[in-house]
Amino acid sequence: MIWRVVERNVAFLLAGMIILDLALFVRVSSAERRLRSLDTVVRPSAGTEGIPPPIGFSRDGTRIDLSGGRKGWAVRYAGEGCKFCLKDAQWAVLAQELKDMGIEPIVLLPNPQDEFLKRHLVPEGIPQEAFVDVEWIKHFSLSITPTLLIFDNHQRLIWQRQGMLDSADTSSAVKAVSAIR
Repeated sequence: MIWRVVERNVAFLLAGMIILDLALFVRVSSAERRLRSLDTVVRPSAGTEGIPPPIGFSRDGTRIDLSGGRKGWAVRYAGEGCKFCLKDAQWAVLAQELKDMGIEPIVLLPNPQDEFLKRHLVPEGIPQEAFVDVEWIKHFSLSITPTLLIFDNHQRLIWQRQGMLDSADTSSAVKAVSAIR
């Protein structure tokens, strides 16, 4: 009699474990498919070599110089016409932290006519690059605004994010910049 109870409980336990195992397998498989479907900003042909600074010009033809960044630079691919770029409150927080840490931020415009109005430009007064060197742009597949790329002073991409930032992104980016030697 006791053996029947034990056998029945073991059978229920095994059945429960098989169902749980199957549910976990389905969950991991779907997450893996979603992860593979995400676009990365860096083109596969870019390799791991240092990427040159995004030398370019503003809409009015002024040359943009990124030599001011002690630790590197941050490129925000964004434009006035993007409602998500205008609503991205975490960018204001992160941009100031990046400047304080020695990272020089710039805005790379999708089109010259997407230049931010002065009152919408965050942080105030940062350069807006309308035309960029083809040697720089060929390394990336920039199609989503906003996109943020952070480089160290050795011209290596150390952090990237497509879409609006959240507080976890801000923490992650600050941690990546703090790790720069």
